[in-house]
Amino acid sequence: MKFDSCHKRMASSGAAALCGGVSFLWYTVVISMSSIQTAHAFTTITRSFQGHGTGIHNKERPMSSLSSSSSSSGVMGGTDVFEAWWKKSQGSLPPNLRHGSFESDTLRGLEYIPTESKDGKSDILTLPSSLVLSSPFITKDENDITREWDVSLSASLLNECLAGESSPMHGYCALLCQGVAFSEANPCPPWTAPNSLRHWTSSELKVLEQSSRGKKMIQALENQKSDWSKKYKALLQLDKKPAFTKEQFMWAMEAVHSRAFCGDFGFASNSILKKLSTVSIPFSFAACGFESLLLQKNEDNLPLTIIFGLIGLSPIIFKWLDGALMSGDSSSKGDAVLLPFIDSANHVEDAQSIIEFDPIKNAFSLSIGRKCLQTDNTENNAKKQLVISYGAKKDSELLLNYGFLPGLSSVQDGKENEYRQRLAQTFIDQKK
Repeated sequence: MKFDSCHKRMASSGAAALCGGVSFLWYTVVISMSSIQTAHAFTTITRSFQGHGTGIHNKERPMSSLSSSSSSSGVMGGTDVFEAWWKKSQGSLPPNLRHGSFESDTLRGLEYIPTESKDGKSDILTLPSSLVLSSPFITKDENDITREWDVSLSASLLNECLAGESSPMHGYCALLCQGVAFSEANPCPPWTAPNSLRHWTSSELKVLEQSSRGKKMIQALENQKSDWSKKYKALLQLDKKPAFTKEQFMWAMEAVHSRAFCGDFGFASNSILKKLSTVSIPFSFAACGFESLLLQKNEDNLPLTIIFGLIGLSPIIFKWLDGALMSGDSSSKGDAVLLPFIDSANHVEDAQSIIEFDPIKNAFSLSIGRKCLQTDNTENNAKKQLVISYGAKKDSELLLNYGFLPGLSSVQDGKENEYRQRLAQTFIDQKK
């Protein structure tokens, strides 16, 4: 980030304004979906994904792992509870967004409702952090694997689901469970990614065995199964009678691996320095203002200039100290978060969407640009679907954790086996 330097003296009102400006800009955290990745492939800011590469052109279908075959309640199960919960919490739904069904009711996503006040690029959704589940983004902990991000976030999600309607997140849980009561789901709620590789039958997996690329994919699946089982066993060692079963844990792991976003949002570090760095921002601006007034009366008052200058820079100083103290801890890598409503949007890789976190408002926002609005051609152009980019993702990750590939429509007429065979053959034929 580039700043204009002051031309003359540090002890000037221009320097004072710069202190406040630097402090404020320091706290502008922008997550561009072109660099967002999903949590398990974190680089700088992340949805378990990776930066941009080969684009998915606008003509291709939005991708989602949720199809009508995954639940007896259909793809819209739980959306009514979720939206009622959202309205109770936020006062109203976003004016341009509702959950909707697409591709002949086989795909769930976000329906865009045009209004005169909205243009082609705008903030379309604001999400307060009080409605966000988070966990420190710890990718590996040899001493305690239960501290790793996916275990921690899965446990948080399960605790909310187990609490039922008493949970402040019950609407989000209802959406993920597709309207099925968590306590009554046996052995677990409907899967959030029902066509991901772990749900394929042995005969469906045999198609992948036809190539070395497919065999590597099967090995990746086995490694994932082993890893998740080890993590559940580690939880059992902490609590021999956990509140949730292994199947429920696997359900939650699938949900967080296909829905979590990652970045440095300030949730991981709860130190007093982290809190002071945010709280001190208004005082930073006030100090710079007082300094400017005093300097107009007494330009030689160097002690006051130094004092107000330090106050003006205090957010940066506190932030730096917090980062220095946290540098030896894996939790300093950031946070993994579940973002209700935002994570309901389906994926088109080159959609120009932006997610921002504002530490002053303590809220996330979603902005959309080009290629974020898709026409649902299966319904006489009656609907517009809002899509976002999860970032550039390899076919192997899409198949393993999401159960879809670019260009393939969702399951039609409940023919899940045929869809998986097409996925397998497409994966073998492609090289991405």
